Amino acid sequence: MKDGNLFHLGVVVISALTLPATAQAAEVTRSQDIECRVEISGPIERGDFEKLSALEKHLVVQDGESTSDSVVCLDSPGGSVTEGLKMAAFFLEKGVSTRIRAGAECHSICAIMFMMGNYRGSEVAGLSRRMHATARLGFHRPYLTLEEAGSFTSGEIEDSYDFGVSTIFEFLTLANQREPWGPGRMIEPDLMQRITGTPGDDLFYISTVEHALHWDIGIDGVTEPKEIGSLHLLFACENALAAGVSLTTELAGSGLVGNEIFGLAPVNPYTIKAAVDGVRWDPQSEAFEVTSLRSGYSNVTCEVVPSGGSAMVCGTDEQTNIRLGECGTPYGRWSFASLAFYHPATELRALPLIAGNAPEAVKLRHCQVFDSDGALVDDDPCIQQVLLIRDGKGPRSQHLFDWPSGSRTVVEIEARDDDFSGAFRLNGSPATSVPQTGPANCILNTTSGNVFCISDY
Repeated sequence: MKDGNLFHLGVVVISALTLPATAQAAEVTRSQDIECRVEISGPIERGDFEKLSALEKHLVVQDGESTSDSVVCLDSPGGSVTEGLKMAAFFLEKGVSTRIRAGAECHSICAIMFMMGNYRGSEVAGLSRRMHATARLGFHRPYLTLEEAGSFTSGEIEDSYDFGVSTIFEFLTLANQREPWGPGRMIEPDLMQRITGTPGDDLFYISTVEHALHWDIGIDGVTEPKEIGSLHLLFACENALAAGVSLTTELAGSGLVGNEIFGLAPVNPYTIKAAVDGVRWDPQSEAFEVTSLRSGYSNVTCEVVPSGGSAMVCGTDEQTNIRLGECGTPYGRWSFASLAFYHPATELRALPLIAGNAPEAVKLRHCQVFDSDGALVDDDPCIQQVLLIRDGKGPRSQHLFDWPSGSRTVVEIEARDDDFSGAFRLNGSPATSVPQTGPANCILNTTSGNVFCISDY
């Protein structure tokens, strides 16, 4: 037995990127605004590809140079893998750009459709897939569920198995297509690794700066830092050099460019010094020369120029054998989104909330305050902004936590040169770190006895 929505394997249903067949079909309609020509919303079901095909003449248009005006907006939890793959192949072949608006979601097979976004012309072509920073783009692998009732013949089991395998092969073939006029794949192997490593009842989200930059996903709703400092320039270099190779934090390992920046612990003072001293203005090249924290026996350096909301970068990474652009030549720098100025682990959904500020890293957190008796007195989501400072007071990290009420908690951690231990202050008062026994990271105000804790949100 075969079904276009589910893969039946005997008593096993292979729900590969699908929703139940009884779900309401998607709406495939002409858009009412200028952002998109067609909108697809709701669960993807059998017959939706026919609806899309009927709108081809309206959707696929040439602006004289390319199909860049052919844009579809997506807002779907997923659905039929076979129907979704047809639409994904249509986007890739016809040169249809994909968008996910603010607050919208695109999960499961919808996420695969989104990744096929591109534009095509006789002399230009490229990837074109964008999501708003507050949108949700989630992937998972095919998964198995058991049917409680029913008996199947060996022939039905064989047919269902063949159908499931061939459909998954179709998905992998589509993902492995080369990007238009580029060396990459439509879905890169390390993203495929995360897709296949995520159970069907879970989702792997595109959630950070490094996710967007490494997997070539444009992000709307984000502005560059109000003031671009030495660390922003360092992150632009690190993100740009890593973009075609790996996630930035994986390439950097631990330390300042790793996820540890969000922890309430002292930062190695020599790292802050090296980061700040490794950035200098070169009047001859009219660019900031940046030395990566990974540089040592192997040369890892960049030229970075902030330019009109973009980061213009060229550089060399002898550790990965990457040469980015042609430093020292006209037009030798490559353009990266202003997103690159932020720490690679910065959360996308937090960036629209800090417009006008200039932190090095931003993340949504769960904040709690306990009084001296251990009673919970505050419990809310908050925004964590991290600034790394080196001035007359010495190197230190400053963590700003903004609450929904408008109040702010400030944790400052001095990085000592002698033993890398830190002197803590909580809202200006002496404080000390509380040994971590669970997911929360806590600081004790030694004056009031209150404890401030953060954890993932």
